[in-house]
Amino acid sequence: CPSMTAPTPPASALAARACTHPAVSAALERLKAGETITLGGLWGASSALALAAASSQAPGSLLALTPGEDAAEDLAAALLAFGVRPMRYPAPGSLSQIGARLLVLRTLTSESTTRGLVVSSLAALGAEVPTPSHLEEATLKLTLGEARPPDDLARILHAAGLQRVESAEAPGEFARRGGILDAFPPGETAPLRIEWDSDLISSLRSFDPGTQQSGKPLREAFLLLPGALEGMSGTLLDHLPAQAWLALVDPALIWERSGFELSGTVS
Repeated sequence: CPSMTAPTPPASALAARACTHPAVSAALERLKAGETITLGGLWGASSALALAAASSQAPGSLLALTPGEDAAEDLAAALLAFGVRPMRYPAPGSLSQIGARLLVLRTLTSESTTRGLVVSSLAALGAEVPTPSHLEEATLKLTLGEARPPDDLARILHAAGLQRVESAEAPGEFARRGGILDAFPPGETAPLRIEWDSDLISSLRSFDPGTQQSGKPLREAFLLLPGALEGMSGTLLDHLPAQAWLALVDPALIWERSGFELSGTVS
């Protein structure tokens, strides 16, 4: 007789299955009750699976902290395999990395964000960022029908550190052609095309810089302006919403490198 085996579930379904395991379910209930727990004996991708299960049950955001940047990159990739798209919070460096950090902060403080999984290294967490109030001041909101002359917007983008080019194809660039301005702020995945009717904004769309194909019309858009940020004195923790969970991946090494102890661990 031919051998028969049960089909292997897709990786994206494993997190949901893990939540139904009695031990995992009991651990999640303890977390919801405000307790600190330690999960030992995890190796390979099992830490990512535990975090994927936890993020689906967390009442708010979940911050997964790793000892280093390489570990954070590996964890983010493993979470993707389990069907969870984390917000990667990198250590500061290039303009693109700074923009990515600002984008995570903006997403966390957005009224439409109720939960999300953030992956950060210890170094990224420790690097200072704008406080929530400063971040709001450095975020430019554009609204369809708003009176904002294109020359004024071009001056704001240039003063904020974006480079004026012939065609905005990379983060940190913007281009102006008559009544059309393309802006590609650092941290964004696609540039924004703004069109005017006289001094009124008549169209807001993201677009593909390679094909020039436009996305759906937007009623409003937000531009993060890293060059406008001054007096950074906050951290990522200041931007986490209430009820956020914290998970330490390899807490012993985090303790060794940081010199202080944080609670809520996945080891």
